[in-house]
Amino acid sequence: MFLKINIDLSCTTATSTLDLYKNFYQKIVLRNKDLSRVNVFTTNNDLFNEKALDNLNINYNNGFGGGHEKVFNPARFRYTFSKRIDPNLEKFEPIENMVYLYKLHGSISWLEKEGNSLFNIQEIPITGGIPKAGGNHVLIYPTPLKQNQSLGSPYSDLIREFQTKLALPNSVLFIIGYSFSDEHLNNIIYQTLASNSSISIVIFGKYADAPLSKINDSRIYRIFGENSAEEKIHYFEYIVNSILPNSDENKDKILIDSFIEALKGVTKDGRAQ
Repeated sequence: MFLKINIDLSCTTATSTLDLYKNFYQKIVLRNKDLSRVNVFTTNNDLFNEKALDNLNINYNNGFGGGHEKVFNPARFRYTFSKRIDPNLEKFEPIENMVYLYKLHGSISWLEKEGNSLFNIQEIPITGGIPKAGGNHVLIYPTPLKQNQSLGSPYSDLIREFQTKLALPNSVLFIIGYSFSDEHLNNIIYQTLASNSSISIVIFGKYADAPLSKINDSRIYRIFGENSAEEKIHYFEYIVNSILPNSDENKDKILIDSFIEALKGVTKDGRAQ
């Protein structure tokens, strides 16, 4: 399983996927500095997110810090990067291009290393697009034991961050490409719906059999279908290329207008509510 996930991101077959990730981050990081930073929660174990962010020189916080050896510390999720705005005063403002990345099921670049830190998880470097082999890699494999595995550190810390972000007032959760097969994550979403009256959840995909899709709640929005060109509007590629606004667009243009415009072409088995 590890070898299947651990692909060379510089190879030709990975280039198109990496370009899609880079396009995604180019579009979402240019937010007003007064707004909250973008939080990306993923169950993927690969390194497309990190590689795209590194290539774009975008700062990201994944809970790891240090010098020669990067070690996990969940307290880092409370940190942000700032820049001095007055050379003569101790006055700072948050930098604009900042992403918080949470890998809920671990990563192929994480290793367990006893005595390394309080949490004994180290992030190993990438060589030629492929992480160095060896060690006990920290992953949650797709087995019935996933929920039990997620109860230990660092997963319990990452899941706690997921809960905390969803509990914030007026938070919005966009769900893309998630199978709803992880009960420990589904339960957090259910609990949030019960406790946070101001949350909104946007599900890209039909998911007719998923329990969350059967809930009749005005805070849940479902978007799926095909446009006239038979492109699936709930696929990550279409969302990135056709729904998210370009970074060079007029900043005064309201995002919801461009979002609705992109959905007007839905003609086949589509729904947006």
